[in-house]
Amino acid sequence: MFRSRLRILLPVLGLVLASGGCQRRPTFTFAPVEGTITKGGRPLPEVQVVFYGDADVGTVVGPRASGATDKDGRYRLQGEVIRGEPTPPEGAVVGKHRVCIIDLNVQADGVPDEDAGTPPPTVGKKRAKPSSGRVPPCYGNVKETPLRAEVRPGPQTLDFDIR
Repeated sequence: MFRSRLRILLPVLGLVLASGGCQRRPTFTFAPVEGTITKGGRPLPEVQVVFYGDADVGTVVGPRASGATDKDGRYRLQGEVIRGEPTPPEGAVVGKHRVCIIDLNVQADGVPDEDAGTPPPTVGKKRAKPSSGRVPPCYGNVKETPLRAEVRPGPQTLDFDIR
C-alpha cells in the first residue's frame, strides 16, 4: 500500500518542485515609435534618444528603448533584448516614459569621441558633459530630464525640441 501511494506521490512531488523553480517573465506591449529631435527648431544629428518606462512615482519600469538620430535629426526606437528572446522588439513599451537625449560625439567624461564610436548611455550614473553645448547635461540624466512621453498602442511619431 505504501509503495502504491509512493508511486503516485513521487511524480506529483516532482512536478510541484519543478514548477516552483519556474518564474513568469513580465510581458510588455511594444509600439513602433519614431520622430525628430531638434534644438531651437533645427535638426539635431548624432544623438541617442533613450525612453525609460516611468511609473507615476518616478521609478523606472520595463525595458528601455533607444535609437540614434540621423543627419536630419530623425530617430526610430528599438527595445532592449528581453531575456530569452532572439531579437530586440521594435519600438517602446506602451506607457509613460522619461526621455533622455545623449550626444554621441561626447564620452561620459566630456572628452569628444575621436573614433566616432557610440559610447554606452551614461544615464543614471554619470552624465555626459558636452563641450559643444549641443545637449545640456540635464537631458542625459533620467532623474533630471524634463522630457516626458506617453507611448500608446500602434505606430506613432514623437518629436522633441530641446533648449
